[in-house]
Amino acid sequence: PFSVYRKGEELLRRQLAALAEWHLVNIIEAYELSELSTDGLNRLSQADLIELIVARVRATEELTEK
Repeated sequence: PFSVYRKGEELLRRQLAALAEWHLVNIIEAYELSELSTDGLNRLSQADLIELIVARVRATEELTEK
């Protein structure tokens, strides 16, 4: 998600919106974007999962820019 974010947040949001919830959970876990358990993540809506990914990617990118 980081390389896509660098091309634009809207692009990342559009690409994430095309994915199923289980895929979003896999991305979150693969990139360690949340401390929530898999069960906790599976309870979130697609919109919440997307927001979580975008927020964590944005925060990480802002830290690396400094």
